[in-house]
Amino acid sequence: MNISIAILSRDLLLIIAPAVLVFLVSFSLGRDKTVIAYLACFISFVLTNLFPFDVIQNLPKADTVKVIVFCLLIPAGYLALSARVLKPMTKKSGKDKLLKRVVYALILAGLIMSNVAFFVQFEAIENLPMLKTALASQTSRFLWFVFALVFMVLIKKKKEG
Repeated sequence: MNISIAILSRDLLLIIAPAVLVFLVSFSLGRDKTVIAYLACFISFVLTNLFPFDVIQNLPKADTVKVIVFCLLIPAGYLALSARVLKPMTKKSGKDKLLKRVVYALILAGLIMSNVAFFVQFEAIENLPMLKTALASQTSRFLWFVFALVFMVLIKKKKEG
């Protein structure tokens, strides 16, 4: 196995840096806003897969364009959904527990990074079987979506009283 350290470290940086950034942002957002980001990520993924990229002539680096569209649709979806969904969810809610915030942030980071790994093939993922299993396989993408859906269902409103 002939692995170039420079390429491997660059690819790992391209994987780890956004994952850490997404984790920190979603951790600071809290549980309810992170669930809105889950929904925005779902919508972004579906729209990116449905977008007819093959119709566009002379598309430079289609994988890169797909990642950019995917990443731009997440905040757009978040902004579109937050006003409608967030107000009813956050009424009378207490403070989030640290563990819940960490779990929700990890799931969002995994969800976004597995989708980015779906659109773009990184050499580091191909050369490290553990990363390939956790991010780039069809099963892992499915599991990240299932985790997000399960944790969205587990949110309970606080009872007034």
